[in-house]
Amino acid sequence: MAVDSAMRKWLDANGLGQYADVFSENDVDLDLAPELSDDDLKELGLTLGHRKRFLKAVSASSEAIEAEGHRPESTSTARDPNAGAATSVHVATAPELADRSGLYFSKSRPTKSSRQSHDRQLQQRLWDVSAKIAGINFGQDLAP
Repeated sequence: MAVDSAMRKWLDANGLGQYADVFSENDVDLDLAPELSDDDLKELGLTLGHRKRFLKAVSASSEAIEAEGHRPESTSTARDPNAGAATSVHVATAPELADRSGLYFSKSRPTKSSRQSHDRQLQQRLWDVSAKIAGINFGQDLAP
């Protein structure tokens, strides 16, 4: 089984691209990354420093996903597409929201976003990793 391109890009973006073939040979895709332990990574041949880097990157990715309120589709809590799009459609089409901007919505209601969403370092890291995975180089920081 070849490692999926998302896993290869994620490994590359986190300075661990040299392990892509190892993950592929062991059938480890991106959806399994959060389940890997230090012992698993050691068994795969990652050095101590690279194991720590891998676990730190998984943690940062998980926090970013949780901050956005998203979960991978492989989990049992995945929503159907219509339910998942309901809030976005509501916010985009509700006349009473036409002149409101900068709010965070959950279940079609304005709510306070998570603590992590206000972390500028996490925002910058997410921006940098996303741009690298997408192959985009804006040549500038997110922060003004």
